[in-house]
This record gives sequence, structure tokens and C-alpha cells, in this order.
Amino acid sequence: MPRSLFNRQRVYLLLALIVFLASFYMLTYSGRIESEDTLYLFNATGSLVRYGDFLLDLSAGVRPPESFYTVQEYPLQSVNTEPLPIVLAAPLFWLANQLPNVGLVHAVWLFNVLVCAISGGVLFLYALALGYDERTALFGAVIFGLATIVWPYSKSFFREPLALLLILLAGLFAERWRDGRFRSVALLIGLALTLGGALLSKQAGAFMVPSLAIILLPGTHALRRIGRRRLLIGVALLVVLVVAVFVGLSQLDSSLNPINQIQRFMALAFEENSYLLRGLHSQLLSIGGSVWGTSPVLLLAIPGIWLLYRRRQMRYLWASLLLLAIFAVVYTGNRGPDWFGGTSWPPRFLVPVVPYLFLLTLPVIDRIVHQPRLLLVLGFGLLATYSVWVQLSGVSYWWGDFPSMLPSEANGLLEWSDGLNRVEYLRWVIIPQEWASRPLDFAWVRADVPGWAVAFGVLALVSGVGLWWLLRTPPQPSPQAGRESRRVLFAGLLPIVFVAMTWFGLGAIYSDPMYYGGETALHEMMPIINAETGRGDVVLMNMGHERFLLNYGKTDGARIIGLSFQRGERYAPDQPPRAVSGDVDMLLSGRQGPFINSLAE
Repeated sequence: MPRSLFNRQRVYLLLALIVFLASFYMLTYSGRIESEDTLYLFNATGSLVRYGDFLLDLSAGVRPPESFYTVQEYPLQSVNTEPLPIVLAAPLFWLANQLPNVGLVHAVWLFNVLVCAISGGVLFLYALALGYDERTALFGAVIFGLATIVWPYSKSFFREPLALLLILLAGLFAERWRDGRFRSVALLIGLALTLGGALLSKQAGAFMVPSLAIILLPGTHALRRIGRRRLLIGVALLVVLVVAVFVGLSQLDSSLNPINQIQRFMALAFEENSYLLRGLHSQLLSIGGSVWGTSPVLLLAIPGIWLLYRRRQMRYLWASLLLLAIFAVVYTGNRGPDWFGGTSWPPRFLVPVVPYLFLLTLPVIDRIVHQPRLLLVLGFGLLATYSVWVQLSGVSYWWGDFPSMLPSEANGLLEWSDGLNRVEYLRWVIIPQEWASRPLDFAWVRADVPGWAVAFGVLALVSGVGLWWLLRTPPQPSPQAGRESRRVLFAGLLPIVFVAMTWFGLGAIYSDPMYYGGETALHEMMPIINAETGRGDVVLMNMGHERFLLNYGKTDGARIIGLSFQRGERYAPDQPPRAVSGDVDMLLSGRQGPFINSLAE
């Protein structure tokens, strides 16, 4: 077994670090459904908790059924995506469904707050595993959490943050397994579980396998100790694992089948009007949409690579760059016209790669921490400040608002070329100009609960000061009981205080105007629905009630299904309907008639 990463000091630091990052993320928490992708994930989470399936009911008005002839009980589309984010977020949905004054969306949107904060904690452990001391590991984890794209994605319910966490954990388990000369069965199981979890979060988790193989490469001296037989057995096990994963995924439906994805990539990447070069330029080279453009602190990887090269520590150099290349090329080529990722903060599809690129910056951060030079510290300070500025711009508003801030020639496109390549149209140049005139997209701002910001701001400050205190006063071999008890009490209370503040905070923002939380008539509607319906019943609602029901529609009985606006509906009491007819079918839009008939059968 490799030497343990944990001791009392590191456990205290880890807990305080996670609470510190989570408190910062709560300051900018929005609880807004940012895109159709996350709407479908949330809807599927609710369906799993209530009915044990992944059907899209409330969002059926946005994503209507493709066929009415189905063996399912309801003619609804399934979410048709990797299930792990839905399964892991289900406890938050279930808890909100049981508790009064906690919104369903509000609770589920805590998921990536926790995932991103824990990712910072895992990066702290990873730095320790690579031989850096606690000061470097802690400083690096804080920079990773607040100066990279991880912060903006803590506001979302996208799958990328969970994929990031699991891919990072897989690398950590691989590194520890290698350090233990490949003898630990527990670490091997951890590697297999986290890699499998990454695949169940995003199929792109398979892209990690070549980089894992590089991370697992033993050194020359280790090869002699391991022996040829053990090495061959290890390689054989790795090949079996890769083949098993590939075969398993090949049994899935068409959207998740890797063979179909490879065929799609070849068709899109090499067609005449391929988006491949445009997407690669945006994600790797542009100043406004690349992985280093939206996380400028990653530029420290350039001198970091040089330092690693001089030390002949090449594994993570090649593993990280290979991971970046595979993600960029395969995603861009495979997504075609959807290479940007919809309503998102660029580059969405490269988010899981960010921690591995950040590992390349650690040699520079280590030098700043232990061998500070004035110019080096000033340069780092400017770059880190600029990087945090970029992240503040990323959390300020709904990402879909950005096109409205651009000139008319942008045509409302998030992926507008000038917005990615011209300084005057960069997101972090345009967005701050709106701060004085447009309310920030924070839940506590919308709900007018400034106490939220005060509470989590104080908690972030206390946990940050606590990190400094813990570093300054490490435990002694024979610690005084009083000092050690204070450290235990401090580290143990921080998560409890965070949970309690989150619970009270969610209650304070319950009447969120984003979801019509102040509409008394709508709240009075829910007890009536629950009283008049039962398990197996269907309630049809139009899109006008969708937002309210997403956050406040707490029911375990009837299935509420959303419909698009119909031709015979009035958009407002004083407006005439688009169609007036004695024929009911003429009052319905599109395929709603057959859909409703299918539900009635």
C-alpha cells in the first residue's frame, strides 16, 4: 500500500477547503434553469424520484413525443442521456419534495455547488499525492476553485462538473495505485468505479483511458521491481477493462453507442462544410472561448511544462495534453453544428480537462509559494486577478443574456466569431458594463434576501481564516488537548454550519419571482390537485405554469404533463385566441390532438 494521504491536519484542511469553496459558490448561486439540456436532466430527476423512470413530462411542451405508438404507459420521450447525474441528484430532489419551503429546482441546483467544491478538495489531495506540500496543494486548490471555469459551472446543472470530478478521482486512484506498485486491490476497485462513474456521467469519460495508461506507466526502477509477469498481467487487465467498457456501451441505444458515435464523427468531421476547424480554433486558440481564454491562470502551464521537462517528469505533461487533444477533436468533430454546447460558458465540453491542465501549473505555484520573487509574485497576482475577473463575469448573468449585449450583427449567436476573437466583444469586457444597470443573476438578489450574501460571505471568511490558522498551527506529536479539541471542533462545525445556513437560506428565497413564487393562487392550486387526483392520473398544464410547477409542483400522485400553447388559448385575458372554432381539434396546436388522445387511451 502507498503511504496514506490522510492525517488529522489534512482532514481538517480538506473540510475547511470544501466549505470555503462551497460558500463562495453560494454567493453566486442562482437556481436558474440555464438551458434545455439542464431542464431535461431536472425533469428526469423528478420522474426518477416520483415514478421510477426517466420520462420527460413537465418539459413535454418543449420536447414533445416523437411517436404515440409505444409500449410505455405514457407516450413521453425519455431523457436518453447518461444516468449518473440524475441518480446522484435524486436525493436532493427527494429531500426538497419532503420539506416545506424548499424549492425543487433550488435544491437540485445545489448539486454542482457541492460537486465543484469537492473537486477542489480532490485536487488538493492530488497535489499531495504528486509530492507537493500542504501549502502548495492548498493554494493551488483555492486558485483552481476560484480562478478557472469551475466557478461558473457551479451555477449550472450540466453534467460536465460531475465528469470532471470522477475523471479527476480516476487519475488520483491511478496515481496512488502506481505508487503502491500496483498491489492495492482497494485502489484498483476505486479506479474502476470512478472510471465507470465517469462513463455514466458523460460517455466522454472513455477519453480518459489513454491518459490513464500514461499515468500508470511505471518508472524504470519500478519496472525492475514489478517484474515482467506482473506487468503483463496489469496490461492485460487494463485491456480487458477497456474492451469491457466498449462492449458494454455498444449495447446501449443509438445516442450512447460508441460505434455510432465514431461513424457520426467521421461523417461530420470530413464533410465539405465541417465545423471541426472552427470549433478547434474557438476551444484551443481564441482569446474569448478557449480553455485558456476563459481560465487564464492555465497559462501558467506553459512555464510549468518547462519545469516538468527539466525534472524529467513527463507523465502528466503527455497525459494532460493528450486528454485535451482527444476531448477537443472528438467533441468538435462529433457535435457538428452544435460544437459550442448551446447556452453555456465556453468551452463547455472541455470543462472535464481543466484539472489536468491545472496540474501542469503546480510547479510554478510551488515556486511562488516557496521561492517568491517580486516579479514572479506580481506577474502571478495580475494573471490570477484577471482570471478571477473572467469568472466573475461568467457568474454575473444568465449565459443566454450575452447575445442581447452584443451588436446587432451578432444575430443573437453565443458562438459569434467576433465575440470569441475581438477584445471589445469579449464576455468579460461586455458583461461588467452591465453591472451598474442590470440586476445580477443571483438567487438572493432576485428574492431580495441580502442576508444570504452576508451569511455565506461570513462563512467563506471564517473558513478562509481557518485555513490559514490550521496551516500555521499543525498538530504536534503530543498535542495539547485544548488546542487539538479546538481544531477538531472548528473543522467539524464548518460543514454543519454550511448545511444549516443552506437550509435556512433556501427557505428565505422560497418565494422566488423566477418561478412565480409569490403567486398565491398558484400555490393554492397544488393542494387541490393532490386532493382530487391519485396515482396513475394525468394532469395537463400549459407552458404558462411550467416554471411554477418545476419548483413548487410537489406531488407523488398524478403525473403533470406540460403542453405547448394551443391555438385556442389566450396569452392574456384581454387578448383574443389565435383560433376560434367549435371543433376542438382546430383549437389544438400541431400534434397535440393525437398526443392527448394517446394519453386518454
